[in-house]
Amino acid sequence: MCKSALIVVDLQHDFLPGGPVPTLEKGIVDVISELVTSGKFDLTVASQDWHPQGHISFASAHNKQPGQSVTVDGYTYQLFVQHCLQHSQGAEMPHELQQHTFDRIVRKGKDLDDECFSAFASVQKRTDTGLEGFLKKHCVQQVYITGVTLEQCVKQTALDAMQADFKTFIITDACAPVDPRAEQATLQQLQALGAHLIESDKVAASCNVEHSGF
Repeated sequence: MCKSALIVVDLQHDFLPGGPVPTLEKGIVDVISELVTSGKFDLTVASQDWHPQGHISFASAHNKQPGQSVTVDGYTYQLFVQHCLQHSQGAEMPHELQQHTFDRIVRKGKDLDDECFSAFASVQKRTDTGLEGFLKKHCVQQVYITGVTLEQCVKQTALDAMQADFKTFIITDACAPVDPRAEQATLQQLQALGAHLIESDKVAASCNVEHSGF
């Protein structure tokens, strides 16, 4: 039997409007809240950025500015403002989602020297979050991806999902970018690579129903 999972990527206060890494205001919290309680998915999963002080992705850890980069052990890291510190309010989900019991929550970027955009694994695949194994253990074949940031963590989660042979849907009105200019280009790139684009009101209650997308 075909099963589906909803993946909510990094919907945390620090990535929402008003946070240190704000995404475009699109009302995605309400859209995602409706999706997680809709009963349309066999499993609901969430990821959280969960960084220690001085994480390798923080510009302040290298005496640099956000937007600059640093090369460590042959890998070039893009640097960000400090965000989603472990146990901080900024790392928490909005209260609308705190009330929901997810089947699995994966925390990523937990190690000081390991960056992790995808909900599946770190950028150099040094750390596996266990999400792929969890979904396959539960016979999931289709994943529906939502969250932030579209051009980074959502994109990398979708790429890893496709590489793991999940039929991958991006719920477009449930994702938000930091840079509005990156939205359409990112969606078009993912679609060209095999992801299916769909709006939240087109998600069927059964993964046996074929979606037309757009």
